[in-house]
Amino acid sequence: MIDENTLLKLLLLDSLKTTSEASLHELSWEIGVEPGYLENIIRDLGRNYLIRLEGNKVVWNIADNPSYLKPWGWRVIHKTVLGSTQEYARGCGLWALVVAEYLLMGKGRHGKRWVGNLGGLWITYRLPTTPLTASYAPIAIPLIIIDLLNRSYGVKALIKWPNDIVYGEEKLAGILIEAEAIGSKIVLNIGIGLNVNNEPPLPGTTSLKKLIGRLIPRNGILSSITSGITKLEELVEKPESIKKKYLSGLATLNKRIKAKTIDGEIEGVAVDVNEYGDLIVEVDSGKKILEASKTFELRHLD
Repeated sequence: MIDENTLLKLLLLDSLKTTSEASLHELSWEIGVEPGYLENIIRDLGRNYLIRLEGNKVVWNIADNPSYLKPWGWRVIHKTVLGSTQEYARGCGLWALVVAEYLLMGKGRHGKRWVGNLGGLWITYRLPTTPLTASYAPIAIPLIIIDLLNRSYGVKALIKWPNDIVYGEEKLAGILIEAEAIGSKIVLNIGIGLNVNNEPPLPGTTSLKKLIGRLIPRNGILSSITSGITKLEELVEKPESIKKKYLSGLATLNKRIKAKTIDGEIEGVAVDVNEYGDLIVEVDSGKKILEASKTFELRHLD
């Protein structure tokens, strides 16, 4: 259930989505609350968004509002509330970018729930690609994100296999890649959940706001990720190079791990990945290959 405070914030965001500013009294009437009460909602929302009161006007910085993002070649669909961006994207045309402010039924790997609360980036890209590029996407997409975090924000994030983005042992982002075959093409639905200015409610998680100590305009992040995904086929033209970069950013490499798989538990040392991004683990009896699609949970033991 959405609590009253969150629901009012969502109504406010929805009212501001296609405009950079509106009068306090106009918004008060549109949402149906007293101006004084709305002022409190705006101040509270300002902890997670670049939204502020300027005299009698409410202003949402356009650098933080995805409705103002116009990346070349993409159709941006900005929703206030969705069940899941992944599910919504299935009904969209190709080259669609779906972004929501709040998720009711966010999807993680193997049916796990992803909590998408206010101030984060909850997005799905729907694009056509080749079978070769699709096979390397689980390696390439995490690299796009850790490169961005390091280059633009000085956050030395790493990849926890298969595709969680972590800072230390705290989760910063998650990736869910689902594929459909349409004729000779593969259509990818690339879901990315990135904790930006939100307050993650789960233990073992963090956000960029917490790491950097300030609110971050989200459109810069969204634009950079979109640019990387647009160039996805170029990124995978040199498989050995991309695998090398993935290994250098893999926090799981050379760590003792315990994994729950479809075939039972496996414990050993992660020593490599193959060309498909499967993890190679050295166990007492030799080497095992962990496939992401068959691995439900992985923990670092050291």
